[in-house]
Amino acid sequence: MTHIIEIGERKHPIRFGFNALREFSRMTGTTLAQLESLGDDMTLDQAITLMFCGFKDGARKEKSPFRYDVADVADWIDEDETLIEKAFGIFEEQFADKGAKK
Repeated sequence: MTHIIEIGERKHPIRFGFNALREFSRMTGTTLAQLESLGDDMTLDQAITLMFCGFKDGARKEKSPFRYDVADVADWIDEDETLIEKAFGIFEEQFADKGAKK
């Protein structure tokens, strides 16, 4: 499911589906086994990269243009310090839903 996060006056779709995880794995070299313990000892770079992948996949799913990079997502956090909490709340919700469907 795609969610919308407001950053200032802009609204950005965010989604942590398997495509977002695939992109995150590709960008960071994270293995499938490591994805299971993703929240344990995550670096700031990994957290921002995962958020980037979520925003990128949300835009893809909504068929919206996405012209941002990881540094832009870091800048968005400067604008809204609650962004990490919001994004990871959505991440946890989406993975709790996937676990419940098993």
